[in-house]
Amino acid sequence: MAYQYLKALHIIFVVTWFAGMFYMPRLFIYNTEAGEKDEVARTALRQQFSMMMKRLWFGITWPSAILTLIFGLTVMFKGGWNNILFTTEARWLLVKLGFVLLLYVLISWVSGDVVTGWASVMVAILILGSMQLILLGVLGEYLGRLFMESKQRPLYIVQQILRRPRGEFSHQSAERKVDSGPH
Repeated sequence: MAYQYLKALHIIFVVTWFAGMFYMPRLFIYNTEAGEKDEVARTALRQQFSMMMKRLWFGITWPSAILTLIFGLTVMFKGGWNNILFTTEARWLLVKLGFVLLLYVLISWVSGDVVTGWASVMVAILILGSMQLILLGVLGEYLGRLFMESKQRPLYIVQQILRRPRGEFSHQSAERKVDSGPH
């Protein structure tokens, strides 16, 4: 039951995180439109929008992003997803985690909370790392198929062998002198 609550909290904080990110550009537009007002209104509106953006970003968006990460990792470990993380069936989870990490990097870059060049280096590392993982997966599939081929097992499974009684050969099997073996 606690696992279900953790999943619900994770989803709630994902929704509030994205709501904050989607509302932030609207506040940027309002702030830009305030530049067309007279001096007194422009100053008052820009102060108000600046305060709203800070409250939205540091009061809702970032805390929700951090709680999304905490609850997401908790759900992953409590649900046992970490045990199948690198299997073929869980590739979607690795892709999702890569996108989430990329999103954290881009948000850090947009907010300006990082050292200059950090976000671009992290994006390059993520892209190159994902390409390496994809190629490693392709290589693994190739080696796995080579291994299965090297066993020289048939591509089918014989469920039942039907044999004719001795002496009853068709003309093809009589020509080859095939031994029907014991009955």
